[in-house]
Amino acid sequence: MSAKAGVLGDGGGDDTQNAEQARAIGARLDALPVTSFHHILACVIAIGLIVDSVDIAISASIAGALLHTGFTDMNGVAALAMATSLGLGLGGLAMGVLADRFGRATMMRYNMAVIAICGIGAALAATFEQLLAWRGLTAFALGGETILAYGMLTEFMPARLRGRWLAWVALLASVGLPLSMAMAYWIAPLEHGWRWLLAAPALAAIFIFALRFVLPESPLWLAARARLAAAKAIVEKLERGAVAAGKPAPVGVSAAREEAARPHPAPDRRRGFASRLLVASAVHIGAMTAMFGFVSWLPAFFVSAGRDVADSALFSAVMTAGAPFGAAAALWLSDRFERKWMLVAGAFGACVLGAGYAAAVSDQMIMGLGFLTVVAIYFFATVGMFTYVPELFATRVRLRALGGVSAVGRGAAFLLPLLIAPLFAVAGQAGVIAFVASVLAVQALLVWSFGPRTKARPLL
Repeated sequence: MSAKAGVLGDGGGDDTQNAEQARAIGARLDALPVTSFHHILACVIAIGLIVDSVDIAISASIAGALLHTGFTDMNGVAALAMATSLGLGLGGLAMGVLADRFGRATMMRYNMAVIAICGIGAALAATFEQLLAWRGLTAFALGGETILAYGMLTEFMPARLRGRWLAWVALLASVGLPLSMAMAYWIAPLEHGWRWLLAAPALAAIFIFALRFVLPESPLWLAARARLAAAKAIVEKLERGAVAAGKPAPVGVSAAREEAARPHPAPDRRRGFASRLLVASAVHIGAMTAMFGFVSWLPAFFVSAGRDVADSALFSAVMTAGAPFGAAAALWLSDRFERKWMLVAGAFGACVLGAGYAAAVSDQMIMGLGFLTVVAIYFFATVGMFTYVPELFATRVRLRALGGVSAVGRGAAFLLPLLIAPLFAVAGQAGVIAFVASVLAVQALLVWSFGPRTKARPLL
């Protein structure tokens, strides 16, 4: 065996042969029927995402408790928020690079271990400076969790069903927001309540860390690293499991490429990496602008309009209840229509509904159109960030690309308050909605012009 073949790993052969075998592995994964393995994979990933969303969402409750107990002041709260935002962005970027280098399953275990260790460290912090450091490190790991989760799931799910499975996991992960609110209601008022709020997701992370040892490495990643024998071993085990479960027999090695060509359209390779990166960044900026520039500001908008706190809470609750409905709509439609056009339709739909909401006068119209606007926003965000964007990039760079565009989106969210507050002071809620709609419209035009089609196509 030549030195070159030895470096390539256990696949052997030249680059062309390796590429053909890697495509065959992808075709065999796409041909698999859904088995208990896919259900276990989705559940393990969803549980991790729930912990991730709970940990991020409790930040506001922790800030209030820290102020109430005198552990820090408003400057400390601002520093904590900035450290959390910075950690989330840098964590996604770094974890994407590490996962492309060392593997998806490996980094998923390490990442959850960091969440557990740093979360416990934050809960036990003796000073605010210690809390700030531990919380920043926790946020760093939390920022990588979403990248790892959706990247891993994308590479295992059959192309014909990928959209609905990714949307289903996103819908399950949305449980984290109401769960965090319930935890804050019951735990925050307790003595040292903020410490227990920090400890709860960290303790759950220990359990999830153990669960993740059941996950195999992504065969697509192994094939991209020319570790073809290891990739084939995992695929063969999944095929044997399907047969043992009485599912239709998957295609064999010899028929894999035929299966890939026959039922699935070929990947759209006309768009290069730069245009895909542009489209993915636009999707993340659009989604983050809509969620953090409109949805997150709803209570403040209503209070500023002269409504009391109770009315503000009621209106906001009714409208934000549209979030799971938007994710459910994505679940139902993701594999029925081309995802590129669903993204465009969702963005323009949110623009139209937002304009109607801004013009609404009666309470019923405000709540009804606001609810539908949130549905459209979360439909667009679920299809875009969690289904469409992971499909845009080749396996060898998928996670680092996801980390990069996620950092861009989080950067936009970090800067939004600097734009929203003065804009609201000058132009009111209508001006904010016009700004958000313009961002969504530009994003939709970029996807329309440069976005490749991905529905039912094998991964690159």
